[in-house]
Amino acid sequence: MSIKSRQRYRERLSITIDTLQEKFPSAFPKKPNPKVPLAIGTAKYLYKLINKGEIDINHGMVNSAIKCWCTSLSYYAACLTQGAPRYGLNGEVIGEILDYQAQYAQERLIESMQRIKAKTENCLS
Repeated sequence: MSIKSRQRYRERLSITIDTLQEKFPSAFPKKPNPKVPLAIGTAKYLYKLINKGEIDINHGMVNSAIKCWCTSLSYYAACLTQGAPRYGLNGEVIGEILDYQAQYAQERLIESMQRIKAKTENCLS
């Protein structure tokens, strides 16, 4: 992917996330508000809205936005507690964090923090 293509992709991704934050502020809160665990199947709900013409985002960008959102350190941190609620697009509770999901979030968070630490140590040495 060329630098220009990468820049265009990042711009489209940023616009998509901004759109999700504007339309669904309870599910996609803006900083400084903390991220919340999303309901399982959130992308499918968004696809239905796209197909009905209720939001102007394409399916591919929804996938990218959800992946970007749900693989961030702050999202993993929001998913650490077993039994914590998962939220739908309008802020309604739809499910909860299961034990294996909390464990997965903890593992990803630790791995991510170790990568960050290694990069920092490499820059300082």
